[in-house]
Amino acid sequence: MELLGAKLQFEAAMNYYKGVPASGYERDHVRALMLFEEAANAGLVEAMFKAGKMYYLGEGTHMNKKVALDWFVKAANKNHMRAQKMCADMYLMGSNELKALYWYEKAANQGDVESMTKCGYLYHKKCDYEKAIEWYKKAIIIGDSDSLKGIGDIYSDLAL
Repeated sequence: MELLGAKLQFEAAMNYYKGVPASGYERDHVRALMLFEEAANAGLVEAMFKAGKMYYLGEGTHMNKKVALDWFVKAANKNHMRAQKMCADMYLMGSNELKALYWYEKAANQGDVESMTKCGYLYHKKCDYEKAIEWYKKAIIIGDSDSLKGIGDIYSDLAL
């Protein structure tokens, strides 16, 4: 029953976030964030991600990357692929390549091609060429042309 209430809160939060005047919802990011957080605290994973995005972007609140990351990690630990990618991106921006790689691999294993390429890049940087090529090939199969360059860079490094 609690999850049903969380889903209703999430729907209302989305309406306030977007603004649906015809349905009685003026755009109100403060109220949207409050409802996303309530739904997230009740266990709704997508609400955890949305709350994280709002803190990350400073929508309805002051920008707060630490709180954003906390929400992203909660959602990522429940296999939310976009949250895993956001965790990875934030850790990479903060120069924690080990944690970034951990989350990129989680997202890549769920099919996120950009995360596959980032895994290839980070393994290449660590000189683990076998794993780098493995990730780049997975991304290439899905159609990522950046990974072709990554493999070319590895072969160039090995030729030196």
